[in-house]
Amino acid sequence: MRPRSVDPLLAAAGAAGAAGLAALALAWGERTGRWLPLFGHGLDPAGRPWIQRFGPGEPALFAVQLLLLPAVILAASALVRWAPLAALDRSLGSRPGRWRLAAALTAALVATCWSVLVFHGTPITDDEDVYLFQARIFASGHGALPSPEPRTAFDAIFVVNDGRWFGQYPPGHPLALVPGVLAGAPRAIPPLLLALAVWWLSGAVSQLMGPREAVIAAWIAAASPFLTAMAGTQLSQTTSLAALALGLHLGLNATRTGRSLPALGAGLAMGFAVLVRPASAVLVGGPLALAFLPGILRTGRRRAAGAFLAGGLVMGLAGLLFNRAMTGSPWVSPYMAYWLPREGLRSPFGFGDFPWGLHHTVTTGIGNLWRNAVRLDGWLTGWPLAVPAALAALPVVLRRRGGPGIVTAAVLSPLVYVAYFWPGIPDVGPILLAETALGWLPLLALVLAGGETPAARRLRLGWLLAGTVLAWTLWVPVPARALQREAWEAGRLERAVRRAVDGRRAVVFTPLMPRGTDAGSWRLGRPLPHPDLSDTHLFLLTPPTPSRAADLAARHFPDRIPLLARWVPGHGFLFRRLDKTDTPR
Repeated sequence: MRPRSVDPLLAAAGAAGAAGLAALALAWGERTGRWLPLFGHGLDPAGRPWIQRFGPGEPALFAVQLLLLPAVILAASALVRWAPLAALDRSLGSRPGRWRLAAALTAALVATCWSVLVFHGTPITDDEDVYLFQARIFASGHGALPSPEPRTAFDAIFVVNDGRWFGQYPPGHPLALVPGVLAGAPRAIPPLLLALAVWWLSGAVSQLMGPREAVIAAWIAAASPFLTAMAGTQLSQTTSLAALALGLHLGLNATRTGRSLPALGAGLAMGFAVLVRPASAVLVGGPLALAFLPGILRTGRRRAAGAFLAGGLVMGLAGLLFNRAMTGSPWVSPYMAYWLPREGLRSPFGFGDFPWGLHHTVTTGIGNLWRNAVRLDGWLTGWPLAVPAALAALPVVLRRRGGPGIVTAAVLSPLVYVAYFWPGIPDVGPILLAETALGWLPLLALVLAGGETPAARRLRLGWLLAGTVLAWTLWVPVPARALQREAWEAGRLERAVRRAVDGRRAVVFTPLMPRGTDAGSWRLGRPLPHPDLSDTHLFLLTPPTPSRAADLAARHFPDRIPLLARWVPGHGFLFRRLDKTDTPR
């Protein structure tokens, strides 16, 4: 049946019915408490790591998404005859720059709402703490600082503390956070970077496919629960996404014009991506370079190819110099400096026993990849079967200039992660596959933008509008509430200390992981201090005895209230104030 023969009222009624079923399922899940916690942390009841399994509420959430699918189809059919949709369809190709800019600004706004309204400015992972810690060191004008005294008291997860004090991660993302640190608003940086990523990626899609596809790709990204929720955190994937999008955009520009300057910019951008997330830059950025490198390498454009290579070499040299400054060797990264004393030379790509109780095999690798693929389908747009729909564009894309690179980045590069022991935290989506959005979005845009007739084009545009509205009104609130709860759990220690000392300065001694592995979030460690130790509440590692803790507090922090913290399940954090009777005589 052709779209124009569908009765709009009947389709709207069917859409309302399907959406109503989904709403009832959501309400039932909320009332019975089956949605929270949506994600699993620590070990499941059988003693297996939740990170290698679907969370307790995820299968039900995916089922609700499938209930939304008839509503999306019927609502899109009803919208075909809607006159404003026809006007919107005509304007997409006539004013693409304005639509792309509006999408970029919308992406930044939505990501900011995640940051402020859902996460409340609280890190939900230890990684975020370390990135901000390193950004503050950079903002002070240093790459690393001398370890403060007493040195062992400042041991923390993912922080090197061997006489020098710095985070384990590459420098790219902390450097990107520095302007936010200097302005007192580091959480503003990821939403801004997402806006830039949307603008640059849509510019690349415009060069590869056309202005209409560029606008649709931009709006898919702006409405993506995955990309916007991720940018609401301080994780590094958004910075990597922006750098790779810029590299693709400039590389395509160099292909079209033959100029060396955009080629140099592309090399610098993709080289910087290596300084943010090396594996993602190689696995996704390498295939994306296939979208423009063949064109740059054509006869007469060797100078541009040399400029691209020079940009990459500059960033590679910067990385080696950074390693040397931090660890004393250009071939030893901060990540290696942290893990070598703990795990030896074993690579994280491999099979066997790994940290946190993970036993990695080919079977668990395939399982990890399958769960991440399902999550990508659910999180990328918020309505289901988006990824299979994007695959429908493969025959068309593979015949276009740059198409094989786009397809490889989206579909084939994730296969390497079968050999990676860590599947990535799933709470804001499958972050291990975040950069593959640079391949998936153009594919999906091509599917939604195409059509032989105006009615067919409007049907696909209606699909995008209906799916986005229903996803954000019925599906997104469920993970948003779960993530809000997760942020609340992640901030329990700081809130408990504030109540205990009523705004006064304190030094708080806690275990390395104050609540163990089942902390209700991926923030297992202690909050990290400012490099100058100016924090109102300073969290240190608990010494072997209370008397030792009291002695350290009296000698090094005499102006702070000394507290010894411990976690009691069912009661929360309890504090013991250390006084002179605890000090050894």
